Amino acid sequence: DIVTPLGAGGNTEIKTEALSARDPQSLKGSPYESTHDPQSLKGSATQSTYDMFYGATPYIFETAASLRRNMTNEEIIIWNYLKTKPMNLKFRRQHPINSYIADFYCHAIKLVIEIDGINHFYNQEKDLTRDTFFESLGITTIRINNNEVNMNLINTIEKIDCTLSSLKTNNHVK
Repeated sequence: DIVTPLGAGGNTEIKTEALSARDPQSLKGSPYESTHDPQSLKGSATQSTYDMFYGATPYIFETAASLRRNMTNEEIIIWNYLKTKPMNLKFRRQHPINSYIADFYCHAIKLVIEIDGINHFYNQEKDLTRDTFFESLGITTIRINNNEVNMNLINTIEKIDCTLSSLKTNNHVK
């Protein structure tokens, strides 16, 4: 038998649709035209439902992998909740989106959850720029500071659940 990209067998013909479904590179894509104008993405045919990385570079993917290995205590607490797939929604941690890395991202409802430490107090302008960029892609951002996670986890989870419910309803997600 011949081993093909699709598994063992004598058929050496590669079916493009089957290969792309198994090839993680096919999910990355690049939704941008040469202008890199986020406004051109809204509702355009170039923005596929599979392109959840919005043109992130290999460097951003490497940085995201490093951040996944070095999460803060507060991120770990929230991840322990989100990885249970609340409301049947899948979250990704330290997810690349263009030149940014979201702490947590749910593609089905286009939601970013950011856990803000002390550094965000000094970088509020950068956070606003980032949130505006995400908004231009149709992505909602909620920000939770470390104190909220540490001092009142139940309210934090309720805040997340309320947002999930609202976005799930608005986006007609089952």
